[in-house]
Amino acid sequence: MDIQKDTKPFSAMWVAVHESYGRTLSPMAVKLAFRALSSWPINDIARAVEAHLSDPDAGRFVPKPADIVRHLLDDGTQDLAERAWSRVTRGIAQVGPWQSIRCDDPLILPVIRDMGGWIKLCAMESERDLSFAGKEFMRRYAAYVGRGRAGEPVDKLAGIAERDLIASGYSENVPDPIPLPGQAGPPIH
Repeated sequence: MDIQKDTKPFSAMWVAVHESYGRTLSPMAVKLAFRALSSWPINDIARAVEAHLSDPDAGRFVPKPADIVRHLLDDGTQDLAERAWSRVTRGIAQVGPWQSIRCDDPLILPVIRDMGGWIKLCAMESERDLSFAGKEFMRRYAAYVGRGRAGEPVDKLAGIAERDLIASGYSENVPDPIPLPGQAGPPIH
């Protein structure tokens, strides 16, 4: 938000929302909420406030900045997770299970690793299995985005060729991993 342009509209909205719950706010409480939410555009905050108000569970309670952030992240993380899954499915089609992969998105490889690895993911034969895997991938990816990290970082995931060469004692013959198609994902703090 822009402190010059958005302070008054935000304050009016935040006070009105709290009044609808029968609460009054001090100017300091409004200022703290503004600071907590200042990283997002006011239009996104307004949509997140509306989402909170219409949420059948959380909407029963007076919104706090953290509630609004949760709605802001839920919208964004789902989109990020869908784009990441799209990269993975392109990788399955273009790279396949034989090649090892690397990725500039710091979350994709840890999610695939946690789901059993690249070879296992590529081995899914039916569209139904791949669809279920996609939902699981997106759920895990969104959770990692929400936490801002994915646990242990992963440089690459082995394909069949690398796995078999290492198992046969020919690790010096392992080819370089192939980059997963697409662009980088969210920055990790």
